[in-house]
Amino acid sequence: MNREVDFQFLKEHIDSGATFLRDVYAKWCHPCKLLEKELDTLLEKNADLEIVRLDYDSNTEIADFLGIGSLPYILIFKEGKQVGKIKGFHRAELLLEEVSKCGL
Repeated sequence: MNREVDFQFLKEHIDSGATFLRDVYAKWCHPCKLLEKELDTLLEKNADLEIVRLDYDSNTEIADFLGIGSLPYILIFKEGKQVGKIKGFHRAELLLEEVSKCGL
């Protein structure tokens, strides 16, 4: 599943103990647009993954809450705890490798 969420939903989702990838992006960010296609490919290879997308410009408080310094930025959560992060653009193969390292 790949869906757009707001900051409040994200905080509640983390607190619930969920396992998911959080993709922080901006509409003006070219690498973010390229990454979206790679995330779609990742979902095709691992349909059980949940990816929640958060628009940085609409939710600037995330930078302080989660320490975001660059875009695109993916945080990997397992059972409500951050277990990994991926900064910048990467191909689906590397994303899958990083997700697998985190036990997803």
